[in-house]
Amino acid sequence: MMKTTEQIDPQQVFKGLGPILFLDTLKIYGPRIWMLYKDACKENLIHVLGMLRAVQLGLVDDSVLDFAIDNMGEGLDIDAAMKQVRERLDQFCATDELPSDEIRKEFAAASARAEEASSKPPFDK
Repeated sequence: MMKTTEQIDPQQVFKGLGPILFLDTLKIYGPRIWMLYKDACKENLIHVLGMLRAVQLGLVDDSVLDFAIDNMGEGLDIDAAMKQVRERLDQFCATDELPSDEIRKEFAAASARAEEASSKPPFDK
């Protein structure tokens, strides 16, 4: 996400750090980030960044996003939200495809690492 944000959302002020900070603001951590990507946004990073922007812009309520994360995307109209985000942010990625194969490979590798980490038992104190 850090490396791809600038290509997908060049108007993001904090570049790749912006979505990470906003996930923290929304209290979306660990496995729920994976669920946002995998289940709610159907493995599409552009949709993940778009949904975060939709919440930032007040187009989607954060409670709707929270519910969608916990319920396999239920209640989240990605197409309508993406259309509104693209209307508001004229430089936001115009398609639902990642800009390059290199980015797709990078994200697939990061996703595999996240899935592996989420399958490990929690740390015992």
